[in-house]
Amino acid sequence: KGGSEKLSDEAIEETLEKVVKWLDYISDKDLFAEFYKKKLARRLLFDKSANDDHERSILTKLKQQCGGQFTSKMEGMVTDLTLARENQTSFEEYLNSNTHASPGIDLTVTVLTTGFWPSYKSFDLNLPAEMVRCVEVFKEFYQTKTKHRKLTWIYLLGTCNIIGKFEPKTIELIVTTYQASALLLFNASDRLSYSEIMAQLNLTDDDIPLPPVDEKKKVVEDVDKDRRHAFLFDF
Repeated sequence: KGGSEKLSDEAIEETLEKVVKWLDYISDKDLFAEFYKKKLARRLLFDKSANDDHERSILTKLKQQCGGQFTSKMEGMVTDLTLARENQTSFEEYLNSNTHASPGIDLTVTVLTTGFWPSYKSFDLNLPAEMVRCVEVFKEFYQTKTKHRKLTWIYLLGTCNIIGKFEPKTIELIVTTYQASALLLFNASDRLSYSEIMAQLNLTDDDIPLPPVDEKKKVVEDVDKDRRHAFLFDF
């Protein structure tokens, strides 16, 4: 937590030992494994893990406590991410030696193995032209490595850094792929309704990931799908 004292490696290892021992008191270990795998995926994919060594350490302890089958997919996730980083390095080397293949923007792609990770929905999102170019360039690179594997793009997990040029100053927005796709529509239109945005992105209401609901403050908002929206900034 923010403001808390940072633990030493020894203290962390001692804490992990205690946590793993508590597993003896959990009856449904499969449920715990599923929950832990989802949390581990978020830490790894969104760079929220404090240290890869600690992740591997607790997996080793869980393996000793519960067996190899219990941790096999989790270990695969950690190894998968290491391979993904190596793949990204190869991609950057490919771009440096093939200037014609430039995506035009900084691009990081994390390639994962389906069998290890939690299942994620894939939507047929109409990407902006800038992102379409990125997908095409990475596909060209990936085909130089293998021609027998299919890439499925999980836009739900993507993030984008967008530079917004507003008067009187420029700001950087860190948003999801969905949000970036919607924002970039306003480069060509001053005003768009919710229905128009959804149609141009090829999305339905069910496709939009909603933020977690605070059970103490449930708020239901009726969206006017025909109301047109524009950006107004005053700094």
